[in-house]
Amino acid sequence: MRSEEEIKSFIFAFFSFLKNKLPEDILKKVSNYALSVSPSKAFRDATSIAMLYGVKTTDPRVSIALSKFARWISVLARDYGKQNAEKFVHNELFLPSYTYMHPSKTNQKILETKKITRKERTHKININTGTYLYGDYDAIGRFRATEILSRVDFDIDPIFALDMFYTFYLINTAMRKDSTHREFFGELLKSDEVKEIRLSTVADEILSYAVTIKFLEEFRERIENMDKDSRNKIMNTLENWDRADKESKEKSIEVITDSIKSVKEKMKNLEKMKVLINSAGVGHLLSFDAKLNTVLSCRNIDVEKILKLVKVFGNILKSDEKIEGLDEYEGFVRIDDFWEDLMLIPAMELMDDDDTFYYKYATGEIVKYDVKTEKTLKSFTVLVDKSGSMKDNNKTEWSRAVALALLMWAKEKGADINMFFFDDSPHKELTEFDEIWDWIMKVKCEGGTNIDKALTRVKNRDVVVIITDGEDKVAFEKPDNMKLISIMINGQNNALKQISDIYASVRPNVEGFIEIIREIKDKIR
Repeated sequence: MRSEEEIKSFIFAFFSFLKNKLPEDILKKVSNYALSVSPSKAFRDATSIAMLYGVKTTDPRVSIALSKFARWISVLARDYGKQNAEKFVHNELFLPSYTYMHPSKTNQKILETKKITRKERTHKININTGTYLYGDYDAIGRFRATEILSRVDFDIDPIFALDMFYTFYLINTAMRKDSTHREFFGELLKSDEVKEIRLSTVADEILSYAVTIKFLEEFRERIENMDKDSRNKIMNTLENWDRADKESKEKSIEVITDSIKSVKEKMKNLEKMKVLINSAGVGHLLSFDAKLNTVLSCRNIDVEKILKLVKVFGNILKSDEKIEGLDEYEGFVRIDDFWEDLMLIPAMELMDDDDTFYYKYATGEIVKYDVKTEKTLKSFTVLVDKSGSMKDNNKTEWSRAVALALLMWAKEKGADINMFFFDDSPHKELTEFDEIWDWIMKVKCEGGTNIDKALTRVKNRDVVVIITDGEDKVAFEKPDNMKLISIMINGQNNALKQISDIYASVRPNVEGFIEIIREIKDKIR
């Protein structure tokens, strides 16, 4: 048996490798799961949990490292006690940032806002309590139920929520013979509404989640409008279906069916939003949560218009791109990023057993050939005006679509991307694509315009794009090492023009984007 310190060193090693490859919340979810299962199960399920939350990687190193990370946490819990392992993971690996996964460690205010989620975690969801033979009621099921109920303020049994999800999601809806809700879900599956919805949701995780959440919202609204006795009767019928009378069952089915009918009417918008996200090319950059949140609700902005523009702008950016040959590394050929490190590791290092190899790789102790490379684009910052005047004449949708398209282009070139919205002053710096997406889709246009403050905030960046309609006075002194690209919408700003490396006054349409983009691509490689 390995020593406790040796196991912890392996966990730290894999964590140090993974934390720059995967979102921290995914690592938290995986480690939390690994504390309660066997090492082999932790190893097997780790990547499934990541994929459930929208994290997909074609790099086998990440998948293997995540699996081994989970296995070592499970080994620590098995060999040295779960309590000891939890203390290590919570207090040493993730530090205080991990406490939100454990409501008992949070303050009272947070406990109150997480009441539904906390209650849900006390339910026992296991393989024997669900309705569907091919539904997962183990680890993945628990995560699915948590995700659904965290978005619906509804005190309902998570098994019911999970079974509704599988009603829409599963290809094979065979049911367990001993299921108490076999009759109930059998009736639902026969309904025309469910049949029609399933044409779109089967095997589509995002739409199945969205439909389930919308259904629960509709169902909650209906029963909240009932008198207390009727409401309690329906909830008791659902929880004790096998012991309910015929009249109660029929009434429950009626309320459920009415809720599903309302969801069916909204299906077209849900489908369209998901298709637009993927067709615009941003889908692969978004986590599961970001996609789901957009499918469910974005009301402050014309999301459809932005996504359609992003698709067009992305195609324009990709056109005329030079097809580069393979980059050569002093005798080594870089096929793609997938193999980059393996190409630079001597054969002797590859002869180590897996644990030793990944430990050395994760801690930076692996020997690699010394190769000097340079990014063609280091950092790329976009400033977007969100002042009150930007909400008129298509300006805000156009500017946000331009920002999204340029950031996607820069990210694919390997640049460190960041973005600021500004009005009278610059707002929060956004560096993660999910957060950029969230702000682009939700922030409102209001306030004045102060270009000087916005530029001063990013004076040490390499490439800065500012998109504005403001004819503000500009006294900013641009550093020599900054490339400033100014996009002026429907107007002129001579002071800004004088300090810009690239300046264009354009209309907020496709032609306006084409007008600026060729010069940007020529000067920024």
